[in-house]
Amino acid sequence: MEFPIRSLSLRESRVVLSLAEQGKRDASRQDIIGILDASPGTADQVIRSLRAKGWLERASWGRYLLIPPDQGPEALGEGNLLALASLIADPYYIGYGSAATHYGLTTQHRNVIWLVTPLRLLDRT
Repeated sequence: MEFPIRSLSLRESRVVLSLAEQGKRDASRQDIIGILDASPGTADQVIRSLRAKGWLERASWGRYLLIPPDQGPEALGEGNLLALASLIADPYYIGYGSAATHYGLTTQHRNVIWLVTPLRLLDRT
């Protein structure tokens, strides 16, 4: 399987290196607008470009996970599905069979992660 090589423009490198320097694994659209000190349209273009190049992965509406530079030049994506699920809502907890599988309390491995929250959200895939 061939992975695209990750490269960065000046604006993209400002976002990635700022987030990496701050030790942040996730960022919101507003965070990126603040880092770039640019218009929301410009920030959206940079976000789209970073997603296409494998530097950001969408976690939920307006929230993104950073695929850090220390993972190398190949865009492999975020493999920790619980980290992605944790960005969908706040407050939340991983519940039911998902928690039992994570803590080794069952031998069944499910392909669904149950995120329990008091917020009303649509189903996410």
